Amino acid sequence: MRNNILVLGASGFVGRRLVAALSEGGHGVIALARRTPAPAYPAKVDVVTASLDNSTLIDGLLATCKAVFHVASDSTPGTSASQPTLEAGLNLLPTLRFLESLQKFPQVPLVYLSSGGAIYQSIESGGLTETSRAEPPSYYGAGKIAIETFINAFACQHSGRALILRPSNFYGPGQYFRRGFGLLPTLFRHVVNKTPLSIWGDGKIVRDYLFIDDFLVLCLAIADSNFAFSGFEVCNVGSGKGHSINQVCTLVEEITGTTLERIYLPSRSVDLKRIVLDNKKTKQLFGWEATTVLPAGIAQSWNWFKNHAQ
Repeated sequence: MRNNILVLGASGFVGRRLVAALSEGGHGVIALARRTPAPAYPAKVDVVTASLDNSTLIDGLLATCKAVFHVASDSTPGTSASQPTLEAGLNLLPTLRFLESLQKFPQVPLVYLSSGGAIYQSIESGGLTETSRAEPPSYYGAGKIAIETFINAFACQHSGRALILRPSNFYGPGQYFRRGFGLLPTLFRHVVNKTPLSIWGDGKIVRDYLFIDDFLVLCLAIADSNFAFSGFEVCNVGSGKGHSINQVCTLVEEITGTTLERIYLPSRSVDLKRIVLDNKKTKQLFGWEATTVLPAGIAQSWNWFKNHAQ
């Protein structure tokens, strides 16, 4: 019977939390992770350690699944800067191989985690919509747009169903420090180690920060709706509010009771001035909107980090 949800990228921050949320929500889950050992999951989750290159294995898993969440990604705008082939090898080619398997099961809907923070051009005010111009300044963002385009082609050619989620910048409990991944755990790391913080530019660039628990509420709503979308859809997923790096640093200082030594470096071309997302379409389709304000989310994240990520 097709009663499982397959989660690709189950060993990452989003994947770990998503697997647990879906399982606790009563869904059968298969967690596919490339890295071993896999993190601890609820006992009833089926854990498979493999890559997307194993097409025979992927075909067998898809035969048991009612849907797929693809949240796997192994790069950031910084890690693949000046290395387009790295982006292709880490993310684009594995996803294309997966699509070759998925096209044998076009009745299985796909939810793909793209990026709302790395594909749009900056705007001075208001929120970016799904129809805003996508002109990514990084190879990371270009890779996301390329994958979205291939998924759209898959849906058109094979009458498949696909939902693209474009989230803003994730943060929250469960997010360990990893160089180049996530502003909040990076700030927490500097707080714990009492080390200077390097900031590219003047710290005034504005971003939209999305609390992981809010995102999981959306994923559960999508799953509980029995993946009630048709054809090819694209949805922004963010808080709808913007904060500068300097503002986030000040909030972290207030919450942790520590002063961060800030060192400002020359700005980078990949860092756009202001990216804030408009979520009206996501609310219309799934009745979702973010509810966690940034200070409360940072406080919860810090309480987890200081006890788990030493």
